Amino acid sequence: ARSAALDVDALASTRPIEYPVVTPADAEGMFDLLTYEKGAGVVRMLEQYLGETTFRDGVRRYLADHLHGNTDNDDLWDALEAASGEPVRDLMHGWIFRGGHPVVTGAVHDGVLTLVQRPFRYDGVDDGTGWTVPVRIRTSSGLHKVLLPPEATVAVPIEGDLLTLNADASGFYRSSPP
Repeated sequence: ARSAALDVDALASTRPIEYPVVTPADAEGMFDLLTYEKGAGVVRMLEQYLGETTFRDGVRRYLADHLHGNTDNDDLWDALEAASGEPVRDLMHGWIFRGGHPVVTGAVHDGVLTLVQRPFRYDGVDDGTGWTVPVRIRTSSGLHKVLLPPEATVAVPIEGDLLTLNADASGFYRSSPP
């Protein structure tokens, strides 16, 4: 299911997970692979980055704060941000309100892993925009987490051999190993 969502999300015709609903057809269009599979993949990516306990603490806070009330996405992001101290709202807006996903590439030199991203599309178009990507890196010395900003590279000192850029396939992005 995740790979099917990545495939659809790499098409020029992709759409955001959330978009304005103006007509009944717009509403019907939301019940598809992008809404459910990409949506689940993006939430899993966030949960894996924050950690299961922190994520659950944020969800508990969200539920307690909004018991018997109405909410929107930002209410959940804000509760997760309060529980984690991470910039969850800013991180998630790019994933929820934009179609597509990146490919993250890494290069290792002298014990430093340099990460860079670019949009992944089957037609090869690169509009120059990026995402805040929560990257989980597995090396022979353990698991490392880093946020890759939308328009920057990140240098991560690593100990041991690099094993994977997308540990446990937890990110909703493609990765290209060094």
